[in-house]
Amino acid sequence: MVGLAAVGGVVLSVSALFSTGSAINATLFSAGYFAKGMLSDDLLPDRVGDSSVSGVPSRTLLLLGLVTVVFTIYGSLEAITSFASLAFIVVFGSMSALAFSRRDSDQIHPVPPAVGVVGTIGFFILMFYHLYVAERGTFYAVLLI
Repeated sequence: MVGLAAVGGVVLSVSALFSTGSAINATLFSAGYFAKGMLSDDLLPDRVGDSSVSGVPSRTLLLLGLVTVVFTIYGSLEAITSFASLAFIVVFGSMSALAFSRRDSDQIHPVPPAVGVVGTIGFFILMFYHLYVAERGTFYAVLLI
């Protein structure tokens, strides 16, 4: 039975490798489709990719892959997750601000998006303060990223 533990470890490691690869692949392609929409709306420069191709533009996918490799080589796991958290909260705050600005034309109640904007600002400041005080290396890595 002791010999099977090593086999189990290898099987578990290979499973984790495939699972991680699948998650990275799904993230790259969903980001690629998102970038294609931004290209179509002229929110990204044409050199990022061609929005008229079917599927994800190859240049866009390669650029996203390159950025991912740079983040992987340069950043620590803490820096990458902190940057991702800050990026998520910026997107959330932006969507809340957009909803708040369109409250009259889209009949949106102003309180939830206003709370979202205020919460976003508060969280962003608190997270940067925490990183600066408790994780100075991560703070500088996030600023560089």
